[in-house]
Amino acid sequence: MGFGGGGGGSITNHVHDLTPLQGGPLDFNNTTVGGMSAGDITFSDGAALQTLTYPAVPAGETLTAAALSTAPSWLAAPGATPTWTTLADVTVSGVAGPLTSGVFAAHDVLAIYIFAALSAADGQGIIFNADSAANQYCFRDLRNGVMFTTSNYPCIQFGFGATTNWMNSAWTITQRDATEKIVNGFSSEQTGTGSTNIPSQALVSGMYRDAVNPITQVGCTSSTGGLVNFQIGSHLIVLGSA
Repeated sequence: MGFGGGGGGSITNHVHDLTPLQGGPLDFNNTTVGGMSAGDITFSDGAALQTLTYPAVPAGETLTAAALSTAPSWLAAPGATPTWTTLADVTVSGVAGPLTSGVFAAHDVLAIYIFAALSAADGQGIIFNADSAANQYCFRDLRNGVMFTTSNYPCIQFGFGATTNWMNSAWTITQRDATEKIVNGFSSEQTGTGSTNIPSQALVSGMYRDAVNPITQVGCTSSTGGLVNFQIGSHLIVLGSA
């Protein structure tokens, strides 16, 4: 800042460096004041100092240098990242046996992964809450490109034909209070080990008709909904997100 006056002529601009009589460095230790509010930040636009106002209602914003920007800015806090909890991780080991999750706490969203093979030839299915009542399930499946529908069934069946083939399936369920449960799944079935033994596949959309209780248990079954034995190495994983 320039000064003018009588006597010794004009005074040079105040530069606030270490040169004697230039004001010295600005003291930012609770001494220097400016036209700013609590939390404000200063920056330069290349010509003069500017103020970045502190958020009026802080909500986790972060100071950022946005792409192609020339000045800092506040970036809104990202939304919460969904977290998954392992509700069940069960492997049949030692001898053939049933494959079931046991009871777990209710969650809004479930992700289920099954890699399994039946001990006795049949079609694989899935049930919930140990419920294999004959009218609790209905489903539609696109089986190797051909559509089938099944009503009033004791499970959601996704393995078709009597086999002991290994199958890999993945399922998602979003639960809402006081409504039936919509179940979406995809499965692949090994048909052999040769280069021409293309796996079978099924895309399944099903419904579990219990509109009162949330799903808190998953069971792997035969086509009749029974908790039968699965081969050693069969594996069930259930994840949940609130």
